[in-house]
Amino acid sequence: MPSKIVIIGGSGLLGSHLKEFLSSEGYEIISLHHNKLPPVLPDNAIIINLAGAGIAKSFWTKSYKKKILDSRIKTSEKIVKALSPKTRLFISASGTGYYGDQGSEVVTESSPAGIGFLADVCQKWESANKTRLRHVIVRIAPVLTPKGGYLAPLKATFKICLGALLGSGEQWQSWIHHVDLSRAFLHIINTPYLSGPVILASPEPVRQKRFAEILAKVLHRWRFIRIPAFIIRLLPGRMGQELFLASCRAEPQKLTDSGFCFLYPSLKQALKSLCN
Repeated sequence: MPSKIVIIGGSGLLGSHLKEFLSSEGYEIISLHHNKLPPVLPDNAIIINLAGAGIAKSFWTKSYKKKILDSRIKTSEKIVKALSPKTRLFISASGTGYYGDQGSEVVTESSPAGIGFLADVCQKWESANKTRLRHVIVRIAPVLTPKGGYLAPLKATFKICLGALLGSGEQWQSWIHHVDLSRAFLHIINTPYLSGPVILASPEPVRQKRFAEILAKVLHRWRFIRIPAFIIRLLPGRMGQELFLASCRAEPQKLTDSGFCFLYPSLKQALKSLCN
């Protein structure tokens, strides 16, 4: 029998898709703002923590980097303190930024953390969510959605023939279709032995230049510009280096080993469903 799900930080793009999907599966969804948490969260519920300021919503000034970190750590500490001993499952968000820049090396849940601002944020974020209850940390790759998020600005630039190769274009990009993301959350809920970190990413990451080629083909555009790495690195706080030039080739080992089947494993298939 589907139970109650409490989502903290569910007003964003990811949370909106997740709430709609889980509601369609028969779950009662309660959405809470991180500033309006009760002293104790409901018994026998599944708690999902998605709270945190957007990584790419502003330039990485010192003040915004502090906001990115504080919005995750302080909220997570409040949530852990408010968890009921009868919580069925606690799912807390993290990101594939945990691994930093790993070049062409394949990373799995057992791979060590990388270095850099995002890797540091993810490590501290995961640590702040530790609990003795059943706990799954979802390390989420950039999510592809039909509107907004990671894909929207790319579609806009490619449509006016300003699609870009970023630096060498050889860096690996992990990604996940929003439908598979929501299905993966449901799979975790229904797979009691899953715990600890779980990578939510397509099993078929691509190099950035391949991502650009596929998106251009899906949108029937062919002209490219190349943005040199030194220009991208001019963005403040190493934002350009970590968001656009770092390489992450994540493998969702725990998901696939536990029997999860992706509806959109290939990028071409995913982009066709989102752009047409």
